[in-house]
Amino acid sequence: MITTSNLTLDNFVAKIEEHQLHPGNGNLRHYLNFLYRDIDFKDKKVLDIGGGTAVHSFYARLRGAKSALCLEPELEGSAEIMTSRFNKISQLFPALAVKRQTLTFQDFEPGNEVFDVVIIHNTINHLDEPATEKLLISQEARESYRQIFTKLYNLMSPHAQLVTADCARNNLFGKLKLKNPFSSSIDWNKHQQPETWAKLLAQVGFVNPRIQWTPPSKFGLAGQKLLSNQTASFMLNSHFSLKMDKIAQRDQA
Repeated sequence: MITTSNLTLDNFVAKIEEHQLHPGNGNLRHYLNFLYRDIDFKDKKVLDIGGGTAVHSFYARLRGAKSALCLEPELEGSAEIMTSRFNKISQLFPALAVKRQTLTFQDFEPGNEVFDVVIIHNTINHLDEPATEKLLISQEARESYRQIFTKLYNLMSPHAQLVTADCARNNLFGKLKLKNPFSSSIDWNKHQQPETWAKLLAQVGFVNPRIQWTPPSKFGLAGQKLLSNQTASFMLNSHFSLKMDKIAQRDQA
């Protein structure tokens, strides 16, 4: 059991990897630091939408978050594995208390609770997958996501930050109809470019979009320095992060 006296990112990641509690064989430590390098979790309330085993929620608590809530609908076939892994992480790190609810974002009722940081990691397209495929051609699909993003906006505190990450639609292997060795399970048609998401989010009030291309984490720090650009990403995994802000109404005046 890891106690608060020796709780560091290194031993957090070491235990996660030792017990195989996170999918993939990349460098989790470098990836988390790269993704959240400009996010201040200190004393923040975090909502992790579609967070699976809640690794990102636990990371937020490690970085000083006041609280973290993970929503995971647990699709058929994944429920037992997800719950088992979450429970194991909770046992390993009791000092990093994370709450978890097994429901979709659409079914989530926050009451009067608001959040300072919202994470949608590799799940933004799953919020309404049929609509995601038609975003570029269907007003109905875009309206579905505007409703989702409006709910998201309303449960965030003034000056809150939104962190999304996902694969983009455009990829060299996808264009050539070849299996991508870096993202072999991706159906590229079920994804969208970060600019598409940023435009929809802006329509409900989010501002200041920042797009960062993410190289495969197994390339470590060298990959982050050399491959974190759109051209390299197009030829690799087409993975990006998109961060946007909510600002107080008085700041918009």
